[in-house]
Amino acid sequence: MSLFGKVLVLFNIFGAVGVVFLASQSLSKRQELSFAVLQHEVLLDGLPLDEKEMDKDNKTLKERLISGSDRSQYDKLLTELFKTAGGQRVETRVEEVKRLQGVVNDKVQKAGEAEKDTDQARRAQSHELARILLHFAVNNVERDRVRSTLSYMARDTKLFELRKRSTDAFNQAIAPRIKGLAQQGVHDAYLLAVRTLPGEPSDYFDNIVIGLLPDDPQKAKDVNFNDVFSKALEEQLNGLKAWNDSHFNLALGVTPAGGSAPAAEEQKHGVARLMFGLSPYLAEEDLTEADKKLIGKWKVGQIGFAEELPKTDTFRQHVVRVYAVNGLADTLDVITERTFVLRSLADNLKNEMNAEKMQFVVDHAYLLSRLRAVVALILEETARIEDAEGQFKAAKARVTERKDDVEEVDTKLKKTRERSAELSEALGRTSQRLLDARLKVADTIRKTEEAEARLRSLEKLARDVESKGR
Repeated sequence: MSLFGKVLVLFNIFGAVGVVFLASQSLSKRQELSFAVLQHEVLLDGLPLDEKEMDKDNKTLKERLISGSDRSQYDKLLTELFKTAGGQRVETRVEEVKRLQGVVNDKVQKAGEAEKDTDQARRAQSHELARILLHFAVNNVERDRVRSTLSYMARDTKLFELRKRSTDAFNQAIAPRIKGLAQQGVHDAYLLAVRTLPGEPSDYFDNIVIGLLPDDPQKAKDVNFNDVFSKALEEQLNGLKAWNDSHFNLALGVTPAGGSAPAAEEQKHGVARLMFGLSPYLAEEDLTEADKKLIGKWKVGQIGFAEELPKTDTFRQHVVRVYAVNGLADTLDVITERTFVLRSLADNLKNEMNAEKMQFVVDHAYLLSRLRAVVALILEETARIEDAEGQFKAAKARVTERKDDVEEVDTKLKKTRERSAELSEALGRTSQRLLDARLKVADTIRKTEEAEARLRSLEKLARDVESKGR
């Protein structure tokens, strides 16, 4: 081979090496760009809803991961994503919802298992669910429902306080009605009584109770209120469970009874809302020692605790996980939505205060009318008492007079009895003498009859003698 040929072969080799090098660089760059695009999509849009969701290329997650390169890229992305977000790695939003559902159900179950008494177990589970649902309330009714549950279901002493308050209200509701006062059914009377008794409001629980009571006072008197109270605790717990399940069902795409399955976007929004709403509760459960020092003396449920919790690394970690699973778009949407709800709740608080003032005025007016009726009844009874006292004094005076008469009669009776005793004794002696005389007379008569009998016998004998002598 000539020198030129050798040089040409050498150039061909260098060219082939260059082509291979450029091709490898191009593939590497392409993979980097592809990973960056995938990373951007996940950060912006979040994880797929489930394995059946289609991407922009009309491929499911499973189809997209068939090739080794896609699988390795997705694995790399998830590894980096959850290294930052923390916690168990998941590949879809539904998988994350199922994981959270297991965590929540386990905590609620364990809260009840720690108590032996049925009512106490219901109390503990209701309190745990109220902690979970606190950040899902979207109106004042739901907020008050959660707040009253958190207050009265916090511990056994608070449950006892609620039981006593409810029992006292029931006893007032079935008490005899005051004459001259507009009559109320048991339901209205119970609600009025429970509002006027000391203690925090418990409207939601009170409405459950009146739903279990007859409105007729006579029928209500036959009710065992302890059974009603236990049944109300059970219904409260079931209601909280249904409320909690509704959020998970939406996130899982469960078709509601009598309804239609949620659309994919609605379901995604439900997942983001669920995760963001659970973040404070999960952070409370997972606080590190450093976070506890940051929060300091504040306890769960106190305002200071709620103010310090967002500053903790644990809470921030849970929020980062919300971003990682749901993406920036959906997460920011639910944060904005929750912000609007909180502002609305704050604005509605003024209306609630005005409504409570109006309710106070109505209750106050009724209580005043009730007080007036009681005063009138007291005055009427006072007049009756005064009249009865006058009659009692007159009767007492008559009793005193009759007492003197009785003493006089007793004295006469005593003398009469003494005289009767003397006469009885004299009569006894006379009767004895008369008896003795009668006995003597009877003996004399007997002797006379015997003498007459002997005389007649002698006369007969004499006649017999005389007749023989003739």
